[in-house]
Amino acid sequence: AHQVHVTDAKLGVPRLRDEILGVVHSFATFSLLSQELFDAAAAALQRASRVLDYDVLKEVVSTQLAAMTTDSAEPSILLELPTVYAVWKPPGWSVSVGNQDAAASDGMDEKHAGGNHLQEWVQKSFGRQCAIASDGGAQYGIVHRLDVNTSGIVLCAKTYEAYLMSQLQFVSRRVRKQYVCLCHGRLPCQPRMLDASLRVVDGSADEAPHTFVDGRGQHARTEIRAVAHLSEKHGTASHFSLVEVSLHTGRRHQIRVHMANEGCPLVGDAAYGGPALDWCPRVFLHAHRLQLSSGTGELVDVRCPLPADLLGSLQELEAEDIVDRAVLEKWLNGWG
Repeated sequence: AHQVHVTDAKLGVPRLRDEILGVVHSFATFSLLSQELFDAAAAALQRASRVLDYDVLKEVVSTQLAAMTTDSAEPSILLELPTVYAVWKPPGWSVSVGNQDAAASDGMDEKHAGGNHLQEWVQKSFGRQCAIASDGGAQYGIVHRLDVNTSGIVLCAKTYEAYLMSQLQFVSRRVRKQYVCLCHGRLPCQPRMLDASLRVVDGSADEAPHTFVDGRGQHARTEIRAVAHLSEKHGTASHFSLVEVSLHTGRRHQIRVHMANEGCPLVGDAAYGGPALDWCPRVFLHAHRLQLSSGTGELVDVRCPLPADLLGSLQELEAEDIVDRAVLEKWLNGWG
């Protein structure tokens, strides 16, 4: 804790992430993070970030961007607060952030992502109002990431203080992240925790990184909150599970690997054994709710309805009983 207290307030953002957030991440990984260490880290990050914000002070104002619609192929604002904002990230948009595993929920290696880049949209939309939105060293204020083919919520910051304090919430596991996915097979309905340890193998120039279940790997926890059993309305007698999950850690491809390890790979997830289907255009995985304190006095609780492509996929399925039907209809109405 002493090292955190005396950290130089003029350290650059990458070093602040590596040295202060890295320490917090390590302690949190082994469930050793004390309130004293968390408070010391928060105080050091606040001192340093306020220096950074002062050096590049710009008036932080609300934007006048278009209202959110998940029918759009472009990002849009889900929620805007004085120092943070939540963005709708459509599928096909990559997110470039740092390598902190705990801050990179279900992420994908950037060098294998193509197409559109969320950081370019952030810079274009907020660069005039917020210095951090043009600062690649601070990841343009993008706090965490999603896999390129995962849709849903991404949190961004308008100030250095909000960025670092929000990342502190992620690495100390004080963030609630909820997803919905569609899997092949019949996953057991009981709420439970999946805790198989995971090992990430970095990809080569021609191969994307891959994650495996490995007892010697990193601790990983995925909570199964609700399951609905579904089947196709027409055609085969295949069975599917619509699953609501919460992430308690943020290993790369964690949900995808944990579900595959249960024998129920995600629909469309060929990398982990989920064959593609004509009625599902991509991996069926959507980040639908994010809850945290930004660390700057703002409480974030934002939801994102299912986008049109995944809604279309669900409409090809029917529930197997009345309980399953209630879950399915909830999502067909767009919200979890």
